[in-house]
Amino acid sequence: MGVGIADTTGPVVEVPLTGWKMGTGLLQRCRARAFVWRDPNTATVVEFASVDAGRSSQLVTDMVVKKLNNEEKLKGIFSIKNVLISITHSHSAVGAFETGLMGLPMGGVDESALNAIVDGTYLAIKRAYDNLQPAATRLVKGRLEGASINRSPSAYK
Repeated sequence: MGVGIADTTGPVVEVPLTGWKMGTGLLQRCRARAFVWRDPNTATVVEFASVDAGRSSQLVTDMVVKKLNNEEKLKGIFSIKNVLISITHSHSAVGAFETGLMGLPMGGVDESALNAIVDGTYLAIKRAYDNLQPAATRLVKGRLEGASINRSPSAYK
C-alpha cells in the first residue's frame, strides 16, 4: 500500500467557490489524499483518492487518468477501471472546474481551477504509487456511535 498527498487549492480570489460565492482569499488549503494498493500475488493495482472539492467531475477523473498514463513509469497501470476519485463536498473549495449543468452558476470552467485539481490529484496518486510498501488492509464492520452530527439535529426531533 502507498499513500500520497498534494495541494489542489487553485485560485482563491475572483473565482466562484462551490458554495457559489466569489473567493476573496485563502483560509485553508485544499488537498488530494491518495491510497494505492497492489496485490502482491496478482500485481493488480487499485487507487482511491479523496479530494477536497465540492462535487465530482468525470472530466477530472478522465484528465487524471490520462496524465497518469502520460508518465512513462505509470503507463498502462491506471485506468478508469481502477481509479476512484471521491470528493469531500466542501463549499469552500474552488468550484469553477465543473462542466454541465452544475458548472453553469459558476460561469463554466476556469482552466487554472481545473488544472489545480487535476495536477494535485495526479501528484497525490503518483506519490502514493511511489510509496508502495508491504501492508495489510482490513475491513472492520460495526456501528459507530456519537462520531458525527447532522448540521441540524433539531430538525429530526
